[in-house]
Amino acid sequence: MYDLDKIHALLGLPGNDFRDDEYPDEPANIATEIPATTTAYGHTISRYGSDTDIDRSEVERYLSWCVDRVPLTLHTGEAVKTHVANVRSDSRQVIGVVTAAFQTIQNQELIDLADAVRNDQQLKFCNAGVVAGGARVFFQCRGDSFDIGDGDEVSPFMLFCNGHDGSLSCRMTPMTKRIFCQNQLGNIVKAHTAFAAIRHTGDTRHKLEEAKRLGRQYFATVQANREAMLAMRDTGVKTEDLQKFFHGCYSKHFGKVEFNAKTEAEERAAERAKAGYAAYVKRFENEKRIAGSTVWNMANAFTGFLQHDRGVGKIPQRTAQRRYESSLFGVTASRSVEAFRMALQLSS
Repeated sequence: MYDLDKIHALLGLPGNDFRDDEYPDEPANIATEIPATTTAYGHTISRYGSDTDIDRSEVERYLSWCVDRVPLTLHTGEAVKTHVANVRSDSRQVIGVVTAAFQTIQNQELIDLADAVRNDQQLKFCNAGVVAGGARVFFQCRGDSFDIGDGDEVSPFMLFCNGHDGSLSCRMTPMTKRIFCQNQLGNIVKAHTAFAAIRHTGDTRHKLEEAKRLGRQYFATVQANREAMLAMRDTGVKTEDLQKFFHGCYSKHFGKVEFNAKTEAEERAAERAKAGYAAYVKRFENEKRIAGSTVWNMANAFTGFLQHDRGVGKIPQRTAQRRYESSLFGVTASRSVEAFRMALQLSS
């Protein structure tokens, strides 16, 4: 039995998303790397954030632990009926306090879901991670990359992730990574958003079976995203378009910026916006040789600013993994997809 009062006092649990605009000093959300181990095939297992192929058995070993539900008590000895502690089976580490109605989706079930999808679609496991000791787990499967022009290569992925602490639904999300700038990008075509986000309530087994069916739409989604990217690449932009797009996205994500600042807070916000615009324009100019003066380049310049430039000078090195996580399934991922959908409207 675990003492609920002590758990609330001691645990640093993640929130509903990775607020990467705050960058707290505590390391609660930092992911751990996959240990480097030599396999029977003679290669080294891919580390966190790498796109090197991983065998299914290696992912199973990495996520071999399961989650146990442990009752809670108050310091008075009274049993808590509304919540339980989710505990790792191997280390007995508490990784979340959830409601009694929470239905655990085990790591093996997530792997089975991925395996069912990738067997049909010829996807390959490529990277994996554990966040906050197991509060969140994820891995990706990669499909065949494609070129949208002049060597501008894009790799499609399927992201599989799950939260054991109640902060993240079990998700299966089509993604892409632009190789040139390493930008992560979720599904940008709204008509193809019927992929699984399985809440930890009700009949999760039925939901997992439905997710396997939806996963077979993967290739249709990849093709739709590719066509959207090609349309953006075929649409030119001018300087005023760059300015309008940046300020539209920036204001939507971070609030309206008052450039005629009357307070210190407004002045700091204006300086951050100016620095962000400079980084965005620099990326656009640097990538013009491969992507041209296009909507595609403009959108990538903004998501590059979000994922790689914003706040980087004040971030401790040990939070680099957290930044990566946020670009996969946190607030940066949401902002990146939203920016691309705004850009897509200019080429429709």
